[in-house]
Amino acid sequence: MRLHANVDLALAVLSVTAGMPAEAGETVFAVARTAGWIAHALEEYAEQPLRMRPSGQYNGPRPPRELP
Repeated sequence: MRLHANVDLALAVLSVTAGMPAEAGETVFAVARTAGWIAHALEEYAEQPLRMRPSGQYNGPRPPRELP
């Protein structure tokens, strides 16, 4: 099985070359992910609301009522 490099390798290299503590990679990853989520949210807020969600009404049978 051939292994491929992923973000963990890049964070390990960054942590070692910058002289960071061993757990710094997790923090760097979390901060970067949070920044990405915030950027995505800001982009979504700039668009029209619900632009890709279809609107519709359910016309099927009603579910059975719960017994008292």
